[in-house]
Amino acid sequence: MLKHEIERKFLVKILPKNWRALPHVKVRQGYLVIAQDRTEIRVRQKGKIYLQTIKSGGDKTRLEIEIKITKKQFDALWPATKNRRVEKMRYFVPHAQKSIEKIEMDLYQGSLKGLKVVEVEFPNQKASNNFKKNDWFGREVTLDRNYKNQNLALYGLPKKCYN
Repeated sequence: MLKHEIERKFLVKILPKNWRALPHVKVRQGYLVIAQDRTEIRVRQKGKIYLQTIKSGGDKTRLEIEIKITKKQFDALWPATKNRRVEKMRYFVPHAQKSIEKIEMDLYQGSLKGLKVVEVEFPNQKASNNFKKNDWFGREVTLDRNYKNQNLALYGLPKKCYN
C-alpha cells in the first residue's frame, strides 16, 4: 500500500490516564537499508502481522510503501537487521477529532527502555499545522533526527531524551 504519511512526534511527559487498558501490540522493527537521503527499507512485526516497508527520508511528510510478507519471509530477513533494531509496545490512543487519523504511543524496550513517544498522523498538512498537543504530550521532536526510529536503531538513546 502506497501512502503519504503526515505525522508529528512528541515525547510523552506524563502517561495518559488508564494507558494500561488501551489496545496495544508488541512491535519489532529492523532496518535492512538506510540510504544517504534517509530513505529506509525495513521489516516489521506487529503482533502476528509481518511487513516490509520502504519510507522516504523526510520529517513531517514521508512517502511510505508497505507490503505484507509472511512470517517465513520476515524470519529470513530479520538476521540481516542485526544491530539496527528497535522494540516497543505500541498503544492505540482513542480520539474524536476528525482532523486526526490516529494517535499511537510507543513505549520502547530493550536498550531504549524509558523512551516514550507519541505520534499523531493527519489527513493533510493543514490539520497538522493547526494541531494543539494534549496536556500529557511533552516536547515536540518531529524535526529532531535523533528521535527517528532509524537513528534510535543505529545510535541508541539521544543524550537528552526526556521532556
